[in-house]
Amino acid sequence: MDRTTDRQLLIPDADTLVLGARTGVVLTTQGEIETLGYDAVCRRLDGPPMVVCHARSLARRTGRDGLAALDVLELFAFVHPARFCRPTPAGLAAALGLSAPACAEDAAVTLRGAAAALLG
Repeated sequence: MDRTTDRQLLIPDADTLVLGARTGVVLTTQGEIETLGYDAVCRRLDGPPMVVCHARSLARRTGRDGLAALDVLELFAFVHPARFCRPTPAGLAAALGLSAPACAEDAAVTLRGAAAALLG
């Protein structure tokens, strides 16, 4: 019996964060979009791991030594080890043939779509 057909890789049940220049956007697991100030983003990062793009850059930008996160960029590097991708949600979209995000809210949705495409 081939057990591989019974397995599915699912996107983790975690909020998705995109950090802009002044604010962050969170796509919650319930599908709600929240716009947060820098301090609120930092508090949110102290909670459960979130889906992000480029966790090392996010950690550096928020003054942390490291960050527990579910990094879609690292997933891309694992699935496509020799393929170039700009380290942004738009870069992931371009590399995976997805629609480019037009705003930060779209970028959060794009990260979820990129994760789904990579796990598929």
